Amino acid sequence: MSTLHLIPNGAGDATGLTPVGAANNWQCVDDAVGAPDGDTTRVERAASSYGADNYNLTGRTTEQGTINSATVYFGIAASVAQTISAKPGLRLSGTDVTGTQVSMASTSYTDYNEALTRPGGGSFTWDDIASLQGTINLRGTLGLV
Repeated sequence: MSTLHLIPNGAGDATGLTPVGAANNWQCVDDAVGAPDGDTTRVERAASSYGADNYNLTGRTTEQGTINSATVYFGIAASVAQTISAKPGLRLSGTDVTGTQVSMASTSYTDYNEALTRPGGGSFTWDDIASLQGTINLRGTLGLV
């Protein structure tokens, strides 16, 4: 079994967060696997209500076979002493699936991940992977790796 890592490579359907350190939101969260840049680039939300970004992802290459799961990886940290919350998600053909809310009140980055189901139900196909968007929902001031 192999793992395919899809990295943000463009703006998706929504841009509701504030970029820090790069011109575009997706550039703030396009860190290479295993090489996060901490808070050099990040997206933030300074509000008590949720805001969201969707990100287009690197597409399918030559992979074949069954897709067992889709896991969203993200890291969060408060920029000040407050509680912040985040929810990962996936978007496919205008349909969203949102993961579990995580909250914290630390200025140290904490990494999270959650396996999510296919938006709209059913099993993922390789055509789905080509148009899948990653989503992050944020509430409070924080950075995202």
